[in-house]
Amino acid sequence: MTPAPPRHGVATTPDVCPARSPAGWVRTVRTSVRMIVMDVGPPVIARIAGAMLAVENQDVMVAFFEKLGFAKTVDRSLWPGARWVEVALPGAQTSIVLTPARAYHREPDRLYTLTLSCHDLLATAETLRAAGIEVDGPTHEPSGSYIQVVDPEGRVLFVNDKADPGS
Repeated sequence: MTPAPPRHGVATTPDVCPARSPAGWVRTVRTSVRMIVMDVGPPVIARIAGAMLAVENQDVMVAFFEKLGFAKTVDRSLWPGARWVEVALPGAQTSIVLTPARAYHREPDRLYTLTLSCHDLLATAETLRAAGIEVDGPTHEPSGSYIQVVDPEGRVLFVNDKADPGS
């Protein structure tokens, strides 16, 4: 009897599976052990499109993010008094959506729900200070080093030095 494929992921099994099956879910790894690989198809979610931040003044916040190296990628009217504004780093697939808090009858967000990374923390801190941005740090902890950047509306954004994979 041929065992059923795993419901997800990868499992190993001794020589009880045929080398091939109509579904193609068995791949021989060695003569004594075979690996079952199930094609589960594309992920349900393909990527993170954006992180939303409710702000008091979209234009002031666009100028702030431009100092951080972002560019405005979308700016369109939603209805009178409301715009959809996105900023993103060059080549990035994920953007930050700067939503107008008042247009949604809410207060601006008080916290960032994301962090940013850079290659050189000290150089980034000095560049941002020279651009007139309030920067605290760097702070060094066992989990890594970071600076705290204060945006024009008073929120603190953390920037770490983990821009390189594995750092």
